[in-house]
Amino acid sequence: MEIADNGRGMNPELLRKKAVEKGLLSAPQAKALRDSDALQLICYPGFSTAQTITETSGRGVGMDVVKSAVENLGGTLEISSVIGKGTRFLLKLPLSVAIIHILMVECDGHLIGIPVTRVIRTLEITPSEVQTSGRQKVIRVSDALDEEEVVEEEVALLSLRKILELPGRSFSGSIPVVLTEIKGRKVGMVVDRLAGHRQVFVQSLSFPIDHLVGVSGASVLGDGRVVFVIDPAAMLDDRHKAVTSR
Repeated sequence: MEIADNGRGMNPELLRKKAVEKGLLSAPQAKALRDSDALQLICYPGFSTAQTITETSGRGVGMDVVKSAVENLGGTLEISSVIGKGTRFLLKLPLSVAIIHILMVECDGHLIGIPVTRVIRTLEITPSEVQTSGRQKVIRVSDALDEEEVVEEEVALLSLRKILELPGRSFSGSIPVVLTEIKGRKVGMVVDRLAGHRQVFVQSLSFPIDHLVGVSGASVLGDGRVVFVIDPAAMLDDRHKAVTSR
């Protein structure tokens, strides 16, 4: 991930001077420091060249947090700057660990992510397509085995709102459904809206949220919204166990 600006840039010599003033380096050490290493000084806790302290700058807090977070994930932070032209930050993260592809859905105004590996496909159905089998709402889903043979099967419908214990809602138009699987059986999860696909960096959750069954982690989108990533199979299985144990 690359972040750049077209501002004044940073002066490595000024950074060396400030490091000596703060007692972080001796004069000979600062002189021997390469420009690229001098730029890394801004990641030292409490380090700042600002003359005045405000709510957003001058406290030396920020870049040290960024560097620690990146390195804790096994990544690296590179900084380059040209005086009068701007500064570039390059964050390198281990892709196989940090990034997953999710289907985003909306439920009662909340964005929720489902790993695409847990999604068979998505459907838009009408209320007239919903049938009743016993006490269970079901739909008929067709699958093409080859060019000539089509198999139709009955799939149970479950409400994601109900699973998450959110207020229910009625549908007057089309009903968005995410087709997933639990213990080898297809299940249709009804959601409020299908919000598209996204590649996201998933962060692990801290106590006590990490004890929520079926919640794999969370991601922060570019606009600041938080998306919780769920494992439908684990969540549905846990709900089924809770119901049968009552």
